[in-house]
Amino acid sequence: ELRTLGTGQVYTIPFDLGITGAATALVDMLDSLHLHVDILVNNAAHGRFESLLEQKVDSIEAMIQLNMATVTMLTRLLVPKMIEKKYGKVLNVASIGAYYTGPYQAVYQASKAYVLSFSNALSIELKNTPVTVTAVVPGLTRTGFYARSGADCDKFKKLPEMITSSPDEVAFLGYRS
Repeated sequence: ELRTLGTGQVYTIPFDLGITGAATALVDMLDSLHLHVDILVNNAAHGRFESLLEQKVDSIEAMIQLNMATVTMLTRLLVPKMIEKKYGKVLNVASIGAYYTGPYQAVYQASKAYVLSFSNALSIELKNTPVTVTAVVPGLTRTGFYARSGADCDKFKKLPEMITSSPDEVAFLGYRS
């Protein structure tokens, strides 16, 4: 879609951001291709709808890696380059779950609270730079996330459309922020 809008060059690089060291490896790849990131959107997330004691340890570790560590490291590695170029935006996707205690989603919601807190703090740290940091806090969004998380999708499908958002709506509002 961005290519058809004539917004400049758009690159898609498939990458597994859920592994340790992924952020460094991706930034090294970008550097080797001489690509500069103007807008960093930290949107990738992993979640499970299970009690902590039912979740597999490797699933918890992957969730923490993707939802918190990779967000932090991509931001840490790319923001200095944005400052150097005198332009940059960081858009971190948190969740309405950042504000609530969520049984059966304890790690996921805690990770999203981290993203929100991290974004707020970083926004203050970078206030005298040309880089802005925004956290978008969407509610229920119509994606495949819930099916992959093990949640009861039948309940989700019965919710009125007016209390859910499409991914396009979330992206548009986040970008405009």
